[in-house]
Amino acid sequence: MSLNLALSTALTGLLTSQEAMNSVSSNIANVNTAGYTRKTYNPESVVLAGKGAGVQAGQITRHVEQGILDDMRQAKGVFSQLSTTNDFMSRIQDIFGTTSDNNSLSHVVNDLSEQFNLLGLETDKGNQADEVVRAGQEVSNKLNLMTQQIQALRTDADNQVSSVVGQVNSILDSIDSLNDKISLATATNNTSTADLLDKRDMQLNALSQLMDITYYERESGAVSVFTTSGVTLVDNQPNYLSHTPLSSVQPWDSATDGFSGITVAGQDITSQLRSGKLKGLVDVRDGELNNLQSQVDELSQTMMDKVNQVHNRGTSFPSMQSEYTGTRTFIDSSTQRISINNSAADTAIVVFNSDGSQKASTTLRSVMGDVVNGGAATGGPVTIDRLATNLTSWLQSSSGANLAGATASVDSNGHFTVSLNGSGYGLAFRDQTSSVPGSATSDLPISFDPTNSGGAFQAYQSDSGFANFLGLNDFYTTNQQPNWMMQSDILPADYTQVGSSVMNFMTTDDSGAVVNHSLTLANGFSLQDIANRINNDTVLQGKAEIRASVVQEGTGYRLRIRNVNGNELSITGKSANDNYFAALGLQPAATGTAGWMQVNSSLQFNPSEVSRGIAQYNTDTGQFYLSAGDNANANDMSKLFSGVQSYDSAGGMTTGSLTFSDYAASIISGTSSRATTVESTLGYQSSLAQSLEQKNASISAVNLDEELSQLMVYQQSYGAAAKVISTTKQMFDILDSIL
Repeated sequence: MSLNLALSTALTGLLTSQEAMNSVSSNIANVNTAGYTRKTYNPESVVLAGKGAGVQAGQITRHVEQGILDDMRQAKGVFSQLSTTNDFMSRIQDIFGTTSDNNSLSHVVNDLSEQFNLLGLETDKGNQADEVVRAGQEVSNKLNLMTQQIQALRTDADNQVSSVVGQVNSILDSIDSLNDKISLATATNNTSTADLLDKRDMQLNALSQLMDITYYERESGAVSVFTTSGVTLVDNQPNYLSHTPLSSVQPWDSATDGFSGITVAGQDITSQLRSGKLKGLVDVRDGELNNLQSQVDELSQTMMDKVNQVHNRGTSFPSMQSEYTGTRTFIDSSTQRISINNSAADTAIVVFNSDGSQKASTTLRSVMGDVVNGGAATGGPVTIDRLATNLTSWLQSSSGANLAGATASVDSNGHFTVSLNGSGYGLAFRDQTSSVPGSATSDLPISFDPTNSGGAFQAYQSDSGFANFLGLNDFYTTNQQPNWMMQSDILPADYTQVGSSVMNFMTTDDSGAVVNHSLTLANGFSLQDIANRINNDTVLQGKAEIRASVVQEGTGYRLRIRNVNGNELSITGKSANDNYFAALGLQPAATGTAGWMQVNSSLQFNPSEVSRGIAQYNTDTGQFYLSAGDNANANDMSKLFSGVQSYDSAGGMTTGSLTFSDYAASIISGTSSRATTVESTLGYQSSLAQSLEQKNASISAVNLDEELSQLMVYQQSYGAAAKVISTTKQMFDILDSIL
């Protein structure tokens, strides 16, 4: 070997040893740096003309096991999703407490039950009526507050979605920038890409915790990133996510109607999310909290309907009601008609003197039979306007109540009103099994044709109790039109219509004008097809502003149709026997009821008007009368709360028959059970993620003992190369002196 070759070989050894020590030193310096992976310096021998010519620097390799890294990212994405859900479930429990709390929903419902029970027992009716109204308002206040809190949590979740979208976009920018640097370094081959790859892996780790991703590396070294469903996030450039949060969320807001979607290049990916914080936030917003609201609304609607039905049966005394304003809204009282759905049943309409004795009485059949023209008592069908006109005639007639100025009408809001034009008299309604005075009490079956256009009467809807149908003496009311939103039963995802059908719509537009419109639905229509048909109709999307959507609830889906302006809405099928319409199960939606439910303002102003008794009949005198000692209706109300009720499926909860209090308790206990399940699953997922993280660290993390050992090796190598150089120099010096 020549001296020049020896010197050259030693120099390469010196330089490579120096590079190797730099690599080891970098490993040691970054032992606590997050995301840093151990680097290995790989020297390569140099061969010239078949002979060894020293050593040169090879590629610096990272210690990364891609399969474990992918598993870790997936596990941490699921962990982030569950952690987000667990956080919200904990907040729900903090807000709603437990069933044993003194201010729990089940507790305040029990208190109302007890106050109705005492109303039937106490001799001091006035004070006890005050307690009934107080307890009733406490129930509604609790339901109102729960709705506010649930929607506040949904608003927070929606705002967090927007915040996470911003984080995702920032990460996509970083990945794109790192891709450019890595591609340049790979193409020029003038620098190592190992540290850049570490930084990019950290960004991919962070991104996988926010949303589910897949990716692959191109020949250039750049990485292309996609959602699991295949939507491109980063390729030649980043595709940013977009989401606009709502300033406040309402119970009916859903991913398909209300919330802004999470979009990428105009494509909505909300329903395609599989894991990560975004998935957790969407699931909480549209799933957990929405289901909880549905359960609270179902309790509110059922309680309101049942309590009002019983309360409408009765009346108060000695404080009597001389004025009524119904809560049902009639869209077009000149065409909408009712009929008594029973061959014998009737309702006694009685005006009482201040002492509770009868002044005059008639029956609903008599009023509906057009008493003005002397017609027969047919029991219907009759329009709402005609009913009001005929009742006014009886109230004012000398052969009737003989009350000058007494009126019955439909007011500008579409509500049926009755006024005796004086406080010296009272008016009560008594549903009976027949028209015979004093016959047994029984709720009158009323049929209603809400979209009638002058053709044959169609009994699309049925209600129990005349006063209850009109909502004349409701205990609970809302400040929202009761039928502004309609929804179907909870149906399977693959539901399709069998045969063609017609949907008839009646509502009012923003100017108050009545809108009548019909749509034909084709055979095989899915729920989404029906929603699209409604949303694409120019008439319904004009001033009427009817909006349809398909919303998930529990494990199924509902078709939801609403008047955006909150106006009354009626939807019927081709006929009262339309099997397709019946299959949908369209009915007024309970959505939002818990937020609006209040004790009737007239009862809050005058609690003595709480219905404690009913109109009674004296067979000796042949007249009706009111008694201060009558507690029949108060007892019926108490029995209502102690008895079990049936509930529709809501929010994934199918309970069968429960008391109001037990249903309220099941909402809280169900939420607690769900929170426990999430917490348990989170614990398992945390262990899995930590295990994979530790396994990844055992491969990628820096081990100080190993690095110090390598450092000693490279130091010795450096020293040996330096010794060769030193010896070669001495040889050159000797040679120089000889020459």
